[in-house]
Amino acid sequence: MSDPKKKEHRDLDHVTSEMEGQFESLVARPGHAWVGRPWRPNTDVFESTDEMIILVELAGVRKEEVQLTLKGNILKLSGERRLFRDKADMAYRNMEVNFGPFERNLYLHENVDPDSIQAHYRDGFLEIKILKRSKDGTGPHLIEIETDE
Repeated sequence: MSDPKKKEHRDLDHVTSEMEGQFESLVARPGHAWVGRPWRPNTDVFESTDEMIILVELAGVRKEEVQLTLKGNILKLSGERRLFRDKADMAYRNMEVNFGPFERNLYLHENVDPDSIQAHYRDGFLEIKILKRSKDGTGPHLIEIETDE
């Protein structure tokens, strides 16, 4: 049986993402470049019993242009994708690739271990792995057994 609270959380995340997308479409002006307008990289979140994996699509963004910070349970991803071509004598006929500053706030479950966060950037994707804690809020703890010898 699935946990209704987890489903509510996923549903709320989906609604929030949809609302942000709708707002962005209202702000965008057709036929105009995306100059100075923030964009949101596509993000997939996978979860198993032991870990969360977040995959962020950042094609064309150099690793040095990406910042990843954790404050409380909010994992903040920010950076900038620079304009690929900027020639004064060229006009855009079609522009679908967003550029400029970006920011994503990813809300983590309370049962993740912030000390376990690992991030790896490869082939235009940032993969973030976060281990989960055990249900009692702590990770496994090895207890050493002593002898009288």
